[in-house]
Amino acid sequence: MKRSVMSQIDRFVMWWKIPRGTYCYRIKKVHKDTGRLECEYCPHHYLNPDKPEQISGGCKYLGIEDDEHGTLLWDSVKECGVKDT
Repeated sequence: MKRSVMSQIDRFVMWWKIPRGTYCYRIKKVHKDTGRLECEYCPHHYLNPDKPEQISGGCKYLGIEDDEHGTLLWDSVKECGVKDT
């Protein structure tokens, strides 16, 4: 029988992959010669290329999208509140 409820381990793994801070990414490296940032994005964050830019963001962790909730996911601003500090 298949369980429809996510196990505690699965929930922990999903939580673990969320970066610290108020954005859906973490800065891995700053290239001093060019000033370019190298970032690692949250695996739950995504952008829908079929929607206008400012309503194109989504979060698989929360199951929400910008166009439905008026969030700032399109600009990689966290909505989940996980590890905000």
